[in-house]
Amino acid sequence: MGSEPQKDNSQKPASRSNHRYVNLGSGWRRPAEEFGYYGEAFHKAARELVRVLDENPSYDPFEACPIVFLYRHATELYLKGVLRSGESLLKLEGIQPTFDASALTAHPLRPLLTPLRELFEAMEWGKSYEEIASFVEPLDQMDPNSFCFRYPVNKKDEAALPKSFGFNVVGFAREADSCLEILYNASYSIADCAESARAARLDYAGEL
Repeated sequence: MGSEPQKDNSQKPASRSNHRYVNLGSGWRRPAEEFGYYGEAFHKAARELVRVLDENPSYDPFEACPIVFLYRHATELYLKGVLRSGESLLKLEGIQPTFDASALTAHPLRPLLTPLRELFEAMEWGKSYEEIASFVEPLDQMDPNSFCFRYPVNKKDEAALPKSFGFNVVGFAREADSCLEILYNASYSIADCAESARAARLDYAGEL
């Protein structure tokens, strides 16, 4: 704990898929620990769509919708994955997390920021938390239920977005990439810390 999270791919399982067939049911860690892997996959897809859009001088504005959805979903997956791993780590460190676990089963992002701040303060990652929050808060205000960029209307059959809504999708993607890079690094750093804490406990128990 102390330094800001750093990238580490050592825990990610090697891919055995070819271009024709993928197997998501075996050779992986437990499903509850795969939020980061899913988040990374959605992030990669979003970046590829942004690359294609950015290279096209004339594009349909609706092409921005899947980009924003993929980025938002990647953010949600990373946040939930980090909090799940962080809960285990804090308990190993003798700290009882205080957040409402029901936030992990809903789509709003801002309720996840309070437990994230608690976790990052314990990790001494205050600067990283501020960068994440500065992206997540306006994103969640724009699309609080992960709905606005999936459907043109809401459940009341009203426009999902206001008529005046507009934004720079490439600029949005750059901000998202920065946030998701921090969450990506944090997910692996926390997993490493948790693994070290478990190993230390086992070593201590073996000495008794």
